[in-house]
Amino acid sequence: MSAFDVAKKYLKTAAREPAPVDLVADESVVAVLIDSAVLGAPVWFALREEWRPDAGDSTPVLYPSELPYLRTKNAQQLRAIFNVKSTFGGGMVRQ
Repeated sequence: MSAFDVAKKYLKTAAREPAPVDLVADESVVAVLIDSAVLGAPVWFALREEWRPDAGDSTPVLYPSELPYLRTKNAQQLRAIFNVKSTFGGGMVRQ
């Protein structure tokens, strides 16, 4: 299933019911582009640590190893982290 197919499937189901859990469970999906209401911008959520966006794509990436750190942050702190990631090319958050 291509990323386009995943997006098309989501658009069909999002209007009538919450997205099914298996929407991104396909093993070929390595990242999901999310339009974040909290951040007010798109952000990649990588499902694999080794994933990197295409050259020229400056959209910040959130990696699985960052989640324990990020989940303790409020919206203002997340926006600050996002701004740093945007400024420095979307790198990984390290504590």
